[in-house]
Amino acid sequence: MKGWSIFVHAVRMVLNNIDVALRISAVPYGIVIILTLAMLFTSGFNFLGAQQPMVMHSGGFWTALFVLYVLWIVMSVWIAISWHRFVLLAEVPEGLVSRFRGGPVIKYIGVSFLLGLMVGIILVVVVMIVGFVLAAISPHIGPVIAGLLGFFLFFAIFYRLTPVLPAIAIEKRVSFGESWTATGGQTGTIILVALILTVLSVLFSLPSLMSSQINPYIDLIYSLVTNWVVTMFGVSVMTTLYGHYIEGRALD
Repeated sequence: MKGWSIFVHAVRMVLNNIDVALRISAVPYGIVIILTLAMLFTSGFNFLGAQQPMVMHSGGFWTALFVLYVLWIVMSVWIAISWHRFVLLAEVPEGLVSRFRGGPVIKYIGVSFLLGLMVGIILVVVVMIVGFVLAAISPHIGPVIAGLLGFFLFFAIFYRLTPVLPAIAIEKRVSFGESWTATGGQTGTIILVALILTVLSVLFSLPSLMSSQINPYIDLIYSLVTNWVVTMFGVSVMTTLYGHYIEGRALD
């Protein structure tokens, strides 16, 4: 199955270049984690299950939380761009931190937002119409079918258009139309890749969800590590889709 081959190729790229993956991601990821933990600890936010009195957070807390959210996005895009450039251009970071490219980062975030908005609007319209029709036929099964349709439709559209993002990272232009054409006839393959990533993410989260006896600090460390793994695999899949469908690279 080609979908599985794409996933394996993406994972192999990360594992075979784990030293570069860590050099690209360790510092940005670490900085944002430290800032996040510092803010949560100093604010009295009960995120480790400790017995703490109820705290009414001020407007400053929510502003700081928003800033941290933005920093997480910027950090993720910084890592994604650096990884795209390493795989597609063989660009290895010269120091401990990969170069921060402000222009591509801003454009990457903007296009990601536009892509999400576009896919979201399509999903809302399609799912509402299908859900309305199916609900009239079967009030119990209809909404379930409409929800599943939306789930698969999201992956089918989103991942077929994601090659535009690695293109931004290497400063080339690939339009949504060009991406859609290049991945034509590969909807099933791309949905399979997306499902594998989703299942992997769920499996990683199971230990935390299934046991309340896990030490909260160990659970926190586990969550941070698995989040890094899923992030790197996801970015690597996007890179593989671009390399294979846009540049015609083999899945060796």
